[in-house]
Amino acid sequence: MTARQVRPRTRALVLCGAVGLSLALTGCGGSSDTKPPTAPSTASSAAPAPSVSPVDPDAAVKAAVLASYSSMWVEQMKAYRVASPDGTKLDDFATLDALSAFERDLATMKKNNTRVTGGVGHEPEVTALDLEAKIPTATVEDCIDLSKWKAERTSG
Repeated sequence: MTARQVRPRTRALVLCGAVGLSLALTGCGGSSDTKPPTAPSTASSAAPAPSVSPVDPDAAVKAAVLASYSSMWVEQMKAYRVASPDGTKLDDFATLDALSAFERDLATMKKNNTRVTGGVGHEPEVTALDLEAKIPTATVEDCIDLSKWKAERTSG
């Protein structure tokens, strides 16, 4: 699934909005290329090393990407609760392909008199950024919990 919003503003907003978010929705439990945990070093030294957390230079950009991604899900859930995109901002966050998929889902829901209740749990993480591309991109991996997601009939 890909989400994209086109608005030329500041770089952070561009990355949050116009960025082509390549959303790799993976299953919970990791991927096949995960590395096993590394055992801590048992070598002793004369002086303890200071505890320093590395600062992620892309932290603000990643936060903006995750905010955009989360906003897309909020708008998607608004639409799915009433089986209609009316009153939502889905088109602010989704590419044409993703928006078409949402609209097909909503048309099917409307035809079958169904809607969604409950919610979706997420564990999104930005796993890659390409800020130098013509259209900057971010890859988001998300572990989605559908245990509280429920489709129900609205009539009939």
